[in-house]
Amino acid sequence: PRVEDSTGKINLFLGLITDQTYDKLDCPSTRQRLQFARAMTIAEKQQHLLDELSFFHDWQDRYEYVIALGKKLSPLPETARTADHLIKGCQSQVWLDAAYEDGKVEYFADSDSLITKGMIALFIEVLNRQSPDDILTADLSFIEQTGLKEHLAPTRANALNLMATQMKQKALTFSQTS
Repeated sequence: PRVEDSTGKINLFLGLITDQTYDKLDCPSTRQRLQFARAMTIAEKQQHLLDELSFFHDWQDRYEYVIALGKKLSPLPETARTADHLIKGCQSQVWLDAAYEDGKVEYFADSDSLITKGMIALFIEVLNRQSPDDILTADLSFIEQTGLKEHLAPTRANALNLMATQMKQKALTFSQTS
């Protein structure tokens, strides 16, 4: 579903449009959408994200969408903005933290760059609230299918690999403690 707002910009799923707009479209509430997203497998979340990105034929529109995803991330506590949480090797500063509760991993991240924050939000979209074992065995090559890497500087493209590796490392830590 696509909805034009008063400024003519496209708003899409994942909470980027308001519940009022969803009500007009007879769509589920934010809570229902989040419960649905939590129940999806990693592969289903990846396909859902790829389907959403397919609405945009222009790479700049795709980047705007990715940036919007980053802006929707929960705020990272200042206490997590430490050298221990920095993803080493990224051009921008990227902080990543995770928590383990009820057998599921929840990721928290932030960056000093909007596009980088959006890129890590892509991974959070697909890996959040999954078991450590599912995360460790996940094929994250979906990022190649987004078409975003083609328009990134090599250092930013490499950051995607570093983010995925760090997120799997956190999952590995949780799998060893459970």
